[in-house]
Amino acid sequence: MPNFAAMNNKVKGYILGTVAAATYGMNPLFALPLYAGGMDADSVLFFRYLFAIPILGAMIKMRGRSFAIQPRPALALVAMGIMMAFSSLFLFQSYNYMDAGIASSLLFVYPVMVAVMMTCVFHERLTIITILCMALALGGIGLLYNGENGVTLSLTGTIMVFLSALTYAVYIVFINRSRLNSLPTVKVTFYVLLFGWVVFAIRLIASGTIALPAQWYLWGNLVALAIFPTAISLLCTTRAIQYIGSPSHTRGARACYGCNHRYHGVRRKAHTTLRNRYRTDNSSSHPGRGRRFRGQTSHAAPQTLPPHQTPEALTGGRLRPSHANTLG
Repeated sequence: MPNFAAMNNKVKGYILGTVAAATYGMNPLFALPLYAGGMDADSVLFFRYLFAIPILGAMIKMRGRSFAIQPRPALALVAMGIMMAFSSLFLFQSYNYMDAGIASSLLFVYPVMVAVMMTCVFHERLTIITILCMALALGGIGLLYNGENGVTLSLTGTIMVFLSALTYAVYIVFINRSRLNSLPTVKVTFYVLLFGWVVFAIRLIASGTIALPAQWYLWGNLVALAIFPTAISLLCTTRAIQYIGSPSHTRGARACYGCNHRYHGVRRKAHTTLRNRYRTDNSSSHPGRGRRFRGQTSHAAPQTLPPHQTPEALTGGRLRPSHANTLG
């Protein structure tokens, strides 16, 4: 029978993945007006992460969860925060070299990179659907090579977009394959944004300048960047990974474990009852020999069971003759 619970989780994962991609694609919508107002990539990303952190922190408190993390997950979260920060930085820097719409479209080569990593590093089998999706994605990228009026894409901008996609793909694979996959989604996202914000704070301190929005209403763009392509997108991405990438073989293993202990039409329970009874009787006759091991023989006298406790009686007459005398 199909595993409906796993199927529902996959559907949830696909929906969340779609929402994550759609909201992450809103970056140019809110970032370009800020660029036009005189802000640079580091300043935009500094405020983007800064405004998103309290949103995630409030969600953690509302759910009654602790902010505490263990040292090992903390180190992994630091690495993921740095990875996500540079993914955002490469993407936002590419807007200075090429059309933002094309850059955001090229970014979606990251699913191909994830599939390649999972195949080459973790030896996952590529399905026909995965190969077809990879071919369509690469074909779409090829069609974008010629921009408007036949102008080819900027090499610098293209490299930055591919670096952004690569770091984002590494982030996804690491979240899927590390212990972070078992942590609460909100907590993972909170610390990823916190440590990512530290990267931009250090860069701005090193540069000695920070740009502010030229108009008051552009602060709304920063808040929108913090909500949609940051908080919502990363939450949905992490949760989708936990739904789709969570191991499903444990349920099958449990089912097989139950099936493999039915043999010759007899449940394990009946044999366990007889075996335990035999070990108890044998232990009382010979202390220290309550359990029989392979290659050892017991010198206990044969135990005679009452008629109502024979194997046939305990198993309802379903015990085959070849097992009728086997009690241990």
